[in-house]
Amino acid sequence: MRTLFSLLTLVVSGFFVLNASAGLRTVAEIGQPAAGFPTGFIYWIVENPVIGEGGHVAFAGAADVSVGSTPQNTRAVWYGKPGQLETAIKAGESPAGFAANILFRDSIPGTLTLSDAGSIAFAAAMNGPNTRAAYLATVAGITHGIIQEGGIAPLFPPGTIMGNLQGFAFTDAGMAFSGLVGGSEIAIWFWDNSTTKLIATTGAEFSDLYPGCDFLGLQLIDLNQAGELLFYAQLITQGTASCPTWGLYTWKAGSFRKVVAEHDSATGMPADAFLSGSSAESVGKLRLG
Repeated sequence: MRTLFSLLTLVVSGFFVLNASAGLRTVAEIGQPAAGFPTGFIYWIVENPVIGEGGHVAFAGAADVSVGSTPQNTRAVWYGKPGQLETAIKAGESPAGFAANILFRDSIPGTLTLSDAGSIAFAAAMNGPNTRAAYLATVAGITHGIIQEGGIAPLFPPGTIMGNLQGFAFTDAGMAFSGLVGGSEIAIWFWDNSTTKLIATTGAEFSDLYPGCDFLGLQLIDLNQAGELLFYAQLITQGTASCPTWGLYTWKAGSFRKVVAEHDSATGMPADAFLSGSSAESVGKLRLG
């Protein structure tokens, strides 16, 4: 999320972009009028900045009526290009798709993610009857509530509750995310900027590629611009079916594809060399092109 020609710099007083052609530009500076807030509000805190390939930036912080906390101190997330910043969401606002009494409190540090076109996604702390973490995404000027711990698990039987969220990947194609369901199952979903699809869940049969084999373990790895997601899976047989213990697979538009799995021939090795052990930790840094 950083180009060779742009650098987002944090100093005590604010954020600045250093661009090879345009020089140093101010993004947000403490004491400046806060974008998206009423007249009189200024940036009081600016933190956790990210920069995208197209020069878009995003950061978290707080606006207030003075350089120092007052009862009007309001946490928020900002995004856009320098000089064209907007607020994605402010504390006390409810994201689209969530109940009106589920309110944004603050972004969770280290989760702000920019797409190539400047959309953003992040994990958030919430207020209201459910205060557990949620994933939010701002696309085309609308901030959507995608999923929340303690809420209803999408596309599961009615009353099934979401457990801990386990990570997301975000591009202009949408958001892939994973989490625990009902206390023990792991599931992976894909939100395509409008609807959510259930991709895989432990205990379900991997009938597309390995009939008679169930998902035993799942880990989301990446999502590319084309909406193709990459995941790691452990499989277990239902009976007599032959199942690779582990493998890397992709999903796109309803179709699965094997990338590599246990017992596949090892590329570049002797003809009798085959792949054996692997783990989620060893593949977790892989990325899709």
